[in-house]
Amino acid sequence: MIGFDAFLREVRGHAPYPWQQALAERLGNERAAESADRDNDGRPSNASAPVGGPPPLTIAVPTGSGKTTVVDVLVWALAKQADRPPLERTVGTRIVWAIDRRLLVDEVHEQTERLVRRLARALADPTDVLHEVAVRLEGLKGAPPVGGWAAATNAPAPDGEAPGLPGSAAADQSGGDIAVDPALLPEGTVLRGQPLVATRWRGGVTIPSLGQHPMQAEVITSTVAQIGSRLLFRGYGLGDRSLPLGAALAACDTTICLDEAHLAEPFADTVQAIRQRRYESGDTFAPPLRLIRLSATSGADDGAERVTLSDEDKRLKVLARRLHGPKHATLVESGGTSDNDQVVALVEAVAGHLADGRRTVACVVNSVRIAREVHDRLEKASARTEEQDRPETVLLIGPQRPTDRQHSLNRSVEAAETGATRPTTGSDGVDGATAATPTTTPRRVLLDGESAARPLVVVATQTFEVGLDADVDALVTQSASATALTQRLGRLNRTGRLDPEAHADDEPGATHAEGVATIIRHVGFPLYADDEEAAWTWLSKTLPRTETGAVDVSVSTLLDTPPPPVAKRAHAAELNDQAIELLTQTSPRPHRRADPDVDAFLRGAESEPDSDVSVCWRADLAEGDLGTGAHAYRVSLLRLAPPRRDEQLTMSIGAARNLLAVRTGQLGVPKSRQSQLIEEVADVEGSAPPPGQTPNETQQRFDGIPFLIRRGGELLPGRPVRDGVAGEGLAIADLRPGDLLVLPTALGGVDDSGLAIDSPLGSDVAGDVRPLGAQTDGTVPSSDPARPALEPVRPHPLRLTAGALDTAFQQAIPLPGPRAQRVRRVLRRVAEIERRLENAKTAEGRLAAFRDLFSELDDHPALAPATTDQPADGTAATVSGLVSTDVELRRITPNLPSELTDPLDDPAGLFLGVPRVPDDAALFLGDVDDEDADADHGEFDGDAVHEDDIGSSEGSPDGALLPGEDQPMATGGWVLLPMTTTAHDRVRPWNEDPPSLDAHAHAVADRTAWFAQAAGLSETLVRSLVLAARVHDHGKADPRMQAFFRGGVAPPLADPIAKSVFGTDDRRADRTARLGSGLPSGWRHEQTSGVILADAWRHDRITGLPDEPERGVDFDLTLSASCGHHGSAHPFPPVPGPGAPPRSFHVDVAGIAGAATGSDAEAWDDGEPLRRLERLTARYGAWSLAYLHSLLVLADRTVSAEGR
Repeated sequence: MIGFDAFLREVRGHAPYPWQQALAERLGNERAAESADRDNDGRPSNASAPVGGPPPLTIAVPTGSGKTTVVDVLVWALAKQADRPPLERTVGTRIVWAIDRRLLVDEVHEQTERLVRRLARALADPTDVLHEVAVRLEGLKGAPPVGGWAAATNAPAPDGEAPGLPGSAAADQSGGDIAVDPALLPEGTVLRGQPLVATRWRGGVTIPSLGQHPMQAEVITSTVAQIGSRLLFRGYGLGDRSLPLGAALAACDTTICLDEAHLAEPFADTVQAIRQRRYESGDTFAPPLRLIRLSATSGADDGAERVTLSDEDKRLKVLARRLHGPKHATLVESGGTSDNDQVVALVEAVAGHLADGRRTVACVVNSVRIAREVHDRLEKASARTEEQDRPETVLLIGPQRPTDRQHSLNRSVEAAETGATRPTTGSDGVDGATAATPTTTPRRVLLDGESAARPLVVVATQTFEVGLDADVDALVTQSASATALTQRLGRLNRTGRLDPEAHADDEPGATHAEGVATIIRHVGFPLYADDEEAAWTWLSKTLPRTETGAVDVSVSTLLDTPPPPVAKRAHAAELNDQAIELLTQTSPRPHRRADPDVDAFLRGAESEPDSDVSVCWRADLAEGDLGTGAHAYRVSLLRLAPPRRDEQLTMSIGAARNLLAVRTGQLGVPKSRQSQLIEEVADVEGSAPPPGQTPNETQQRFDGIPFLIRRGGELLPGRPVRDGVAGEGLAIADLRPGDLLVLPTALGGVDDSGLAIDSPLGSDVAGDVRPLGAQTDGTVPSSDPARPALEPVRPHPLRLTAGALDTAFQQAIPLPGPRAQRVRRVLRRVAEIERRLENAKTAEGRLAAFRDLFSELDDHPALAPATTDQPADGTAATVSGLVSTDVELRRITPNLPSELTDPLDDPAGLFLGVPRVPDDAALFLGDVDDEDADADHGEFDGDAVHEDDIGSSEGSPDGALLPGEDQPMATGGWVLLPMTTTAHDRVRPWNEDPPSLDAHAHAVADRTAWFAQAAGLSETLVRSLVLAARVHDHGKADPRMQAFFRGGVAPPLADPIAKSVFGTDDRRADRTARLGSGLPSGWRHEQTSGVILADAWRHDRITGLPDEPERGVDFDLTLSASCGHHGSAHPFPPVPGPGAPPRSFHVDVAGIAGAATGSDAEAWDDGEPLRRLERLTARYGAWSLAYLHSLLVLADRTVSAEGR
């Protein structure tokens, strides 16, 4: 395989540093410390033999030494180890880059995506130099066993031969690509064709379906809260039934790289505790968990082997410049005690550096509030300056929407002349070509060394400390802890381009001989209260001074005189047996008073629980209407156009509660103090607002403000007040970590720069349907310099509602009156075009209607002037900005289905005035046909109000869809939807031809055998899981469920089917089928499957098992995996509601014949499932047991996603 040097040159364009090369060689050749001999059942043959996982490692190299290249190192090393069994690899297939900063998750993810695209192209091109790397990563998934599950378990198939199902091994003896249209796979489902995927875990970000191959190589960028909560069976943003799966994929076959580990010591403690618990209990059934700590300021002895710069590294020209590049700091002792004094001092210091000719200045402060104030004052001062001298200003804070951040960083600014351009230098010390263009962007100025015609000032919070490879001429900062200051100073003269030698040689861009910093003392800030004084003493009395009296803060000096350690090192809570027992209870979860506090394990036993939530603002939520029709409209709108990652910002729960309370007038505090309750916090994960400011119990409601909360797969209403009486719904105190709040812009609290408590109106990003990073034509640049082609990306849905259109046209039409007229015209025109589409008899007619629609929207900022082409099928229009794609016009309506008059017809509570909070997966029909419902898709997959359910209002053929003459309508409208965007279009392709129960069981068994063998499980474990897969859906043979699947009445002699004939997208058919079949709400078919399996086992009616003791399986594991594959029995299933009485039935499918009564109580009368779970946890360990279950869960989800 290609060496790491050549690999890095190909993917990064430069050679590795010596320490990176040595690390790659070490990891690529490293083997597990010990591999215990294993019996056939997978247990260690010598119970006393120690089994060690990969050794802990600390990478302690200074800022600017290329720590993020560790991702490339690990990907290359994983490919190098790909031919080993999973238990012998020391690099996990999942590489998690965890960081305790919200903003940096996005930055690192974007870097990783380039590597992903490069390897995908290499896989398809055998002549590509990276082809073997891509093939080896793809090979981690193994191949479907030839002969299907029967061959994999060394047993004959029930009928002598496994059926040749599409995509099964029996159908494809070559074990090649699965013959499935990728468009039919839900987002996150990757079985073939992608050697590496990039995933992002942070609050509010799209949560993948968790439906992919368990051995898929993956680089995950995550906040500490996201990876930590998943490790502890509490994955933020996941539904309760997916929590075990989230824990399995986080804790098994995973390498966690903890960036700036000193910022998250309790999290590191918890990871090591999980590792220790696994290995102390002999938990060697699943691949290991590994922790790699990275820190430029870590001096602690954590017992791990340390990687540092070698003498060869230090002699390298490019690193020597970074280590010894001069940096001088001036200390300002009297910065003032009030916030206003601090802001004045900060602004004056920035102005001083600009007057001194500094071209890039960073101002790093300790709270969001001060950052906003400094930025606003600089903007006002800039407006009074001559245009040619006016600096460009950028605000970078954590609570900032990615769209706003990208527009700020990527906006076009005038570039300096060629001669003023800074050089770009490769890591091999060879200077690259200079870059000079007529325009540049703040991002390229900060990260790529380009120069702008005007100075650039970046105002930032702690987000600037880590992960951003920015390089500035001057730094202004408030005092903080010594480690935080070291990180901030690392961005000053980062590349060492400012030095006396460069100045003497008139090197381009070297107009100054050193980087300069101004550090203004800030006493009493809560985050640094215990460390600021020691840091100030270190700066003022320990570090050497220059001849001018400035403090020498160069990297080499800070290495020679390391900063003082933190005064109080936080320690994680103890992960004892009781905590693990409670954490593994996921459905139902323990009472909130007994449920362990995850923050205690991630931020320290004494930390205040205050994890993050995400917030999105929409201009078209009809906030003035609390009626049932408006709520139906909001649900339908968010289902068709779910909140996107790029329109969400992240903030602490405490700050979010205070924001809602302040903006709704419930928190009776002076306006001068309101921002303190929300923005006066450090910009790090889990930072809580000032204590004692949360509204009391009488204030836990939202007066007349309709908004929604997305939690996992549910969409829940906030609690409104009508006529002084609080309705049902979620209160302020009910917010959970990982929730996504969807607020009306009328509530205010955000502007185009991010969180802004004083903003009376929020801003919507309705004007942009392009994914982040896309060009105006909807493409992204190729990551391969040798391939200039642009790659298309899927656009977002385009909202054609009054609020969204008004927002989109604001820039082009500033006056409200003319803008309202334009919105009314568009809406009326769209209504006409919708009727044309409904009446179109030919593809040409549909194309002509879409052509007129795009022409009507030619001034919409999301769409360039439209062009239209007719593809081969004649159904799509080519839209500049939307890419060539099939599009669909979906109506959003505020009207109600006329038959919804009985509360029993509406178990989700969607249309009954103020909706009630459902117990589980309210907007999924998840208690029945629910493989996709369990998947917790990030794009909301609940049930919309569909057009065939809608009754028109009297007096108008379009009812409330047409706006009045005085103002545009508040509810109703349309969404222009790229085809296959919504999950139901992807995961229910069977429609009227669902798979039989036998075919589905065989397909899932084949897939489970494939996954289990690829995971390196023993023959006993493979056979046990395959048996569970064969029987997992036998309970669906219950006559009531078969009647439900067939619309309410089942033919008496029909073969049982595994899915409904109407899919998941027809609410009316679902209601009719449920009433006709008598199927109880909450009834779990998988529990009945366990009863059938036990009956078949007792009566020896299972074929395909060897004639040996215990039939060669762990029967406890088989029962547990089968009964728990939907995550609803951890530790026990829900109690079903009323319905038709159960009837005894018999089923003979997939070689397993058994009987059941259809009663849930049949499986739980004697309490044996709880005892079984206790036995299995002791036998395998909590995390390995979840991992073994996950192989069946993933097999079922991926097969169901293919429509089989």
